[in-house]
Amino acid sequence: MLLLKAWADQNLEYDYIKYPVDKRNIASRKIPEALGGAIAGEKAKTSRSGRKLLTLEYHVPRVA
Repeated sequence: MLLLKAWADQNLEYDYIKYPVDKRNIASRKIPEALGGAIAGEKAKTSRSGRKLLTLEYHVPRVA
């Protein structure tokens, strides 16, 4: 993920990347946090399998 983020910062114009994760998945939450992301909101969703999820949406800023 670090290489993809570095490529995006060098080649794309954006303010932030939206990065949704399941609130209970601590390992997945560490990825956007390591990239400087901040929680921008949360919402309840239902997965394709019917499982109820509470997702956090991180906004990962572009590094100039």
